[in-house]
Amino acid sequence: MKNNFTLFFLLFAVNFFSCQTWEIQNQVFPGNYDDVADLSIVSDNNVWIYTNNNPGKFAKTINGNASWVHGQFSDITSYYTNYASNNFYTIIHLSGIDALNASVMVYYSLPVNNYAYADVWKTNDGGTTWQKKLTIDGNLGGKMVHFFNANTGFAISTNATGWQPERRYKLYRTNDGGQNWTLATDVPNTPGALVINKYTQGDAAYIWESTVSGYRILKTTDQGLTWSYIPHYFGGSQWNLTAWSDINKGIVVEQNPSTGVAKKFLRTTDGGLNWTEITSTGIPLSWIGDIAYVPGTNVLLATGQGGSITSTHGSWISTDNGNTFTTLDSNIYHKNVRCSNGGICYSGGINMTTTKSIMYKLDLSNFLKTQESKTENEGVYPNPTKGEIYIKSKKEIITASIYDLTGRLLIQSKEKNIDTSPLASGIYFLKIKFQDGTYSSEKIIRD
Repeated sequence: MKNNFTLFFLLFAVNFFSCQTWEIQNQVFPGNYDDVADLSIVSDNNVWIYTNNNPGKFAKTINGNASWVHGQFSDITSYYTNYASNNFYTIIHLSGIDALNASVMVYYSLPVNNYAYADVWKTNDGGTTWQKKLTIDGNLGGKMVHFFNANTGFAISTNATGWQPERRYKLYRTNDGGQNWTLATDVPNTPGALVINKYTQGDAAYIWESTVSGYRILKTTDQGLTWSYIPHYFGGSQWNLTAWSDINKGIVVEQNPSTGVAKKFLRTTDGGLNWTEITSTGIPLSWIGDIAYVPGTNVLLATGQGGSITSTHGSWISTDNGNTFTTLDSNIYHKNVRCSNGGICYSGGINMTTTKSIMYKLDLSNFLKTQESKTENEGVYPNPTKGEIYIKSKKEIITASIYDLTGRLLIQSKEKNIDTSPLASGIYFLKIKFQDGTYSSEKIIRD
């Protein structure tokens, strides 16, 4: 591993001084180079993934990465054989609903005109059979289908012809689990825009648009009932990324791999009304492959680039809302990353030696407990400090321990007032254990 010194401190902080690494599962897809195109996290233990190779394949775990059951979209393959151009179709997106129910969006073209089309298919038996539920009208192609729960979801096209000023992509809603779909006529989608990317979190969804004026985000925070634009045009390219901790706190990564210009991080704390550029350190790449929050926290995970250049592979973690990232692993191929509401994170990749798919799992649930503790533990003051610090909390403290960056215990107290004057100037870590069994952790700076 790279940068072990900083990594130890970071994982020490996140997991209460217990070293944390990715758990690896090699038995996912049986074929070679079955790249994990995307993943859909249903719960801590239930995750669906797919590969968009032709014919497409899916896999799911219901036991938290201990094992994966894989299958092929046999009904879908049979349907498009001798129907689509060159018998070719692509799985564009998958949305898991529970262990038995999932939906996929299929992209294909027809020999008669070679136009782009898209259908939505659904399974209710864990992937054994699939039924077509929606065909998107017109030469628009497809981008994604997403379900917020068993009943409520949406599907969106991409506007495949692009840059035609009179054309708009289409968004459909369903409230009965995908049995019936209604074209939404109240979505303020930009004429001529292309849908290029997406991020979902809880009841919210964020859709990247590429327009002649720049890149912008269409969002919903009420399960697709209403949609509005974030009032900001971004630079970058179709490789831009966004991630959201909640409906107020989000981050955008502006990046353009074709130019080599360094990526730019922007952050919002008011739902996207205002954005602040931040100086983010720790990821030694000009652009990244994916980024995701642990929901409800300041913890971000990022993955490296695709392709065969191992020096651009890896994963990184930030516990300070993107200001600083620390290496989790280097030269390891991760394509994507997402985290459950319970703080369980998954990433898909490929073993570059065996060419087999890999799924990675990282348990950051303890950090959620830390965040909960901080709600009641109202802070440590003053910070930075020249001497004494005070722990402001209504809860009884069992121990308050100060460690240096190597994990060496320096000071331990049972009081809420702690004298740090014996410490040299620098950065330290405070771990607090409360009587009720909860913990809190704080970085403290000694001036």
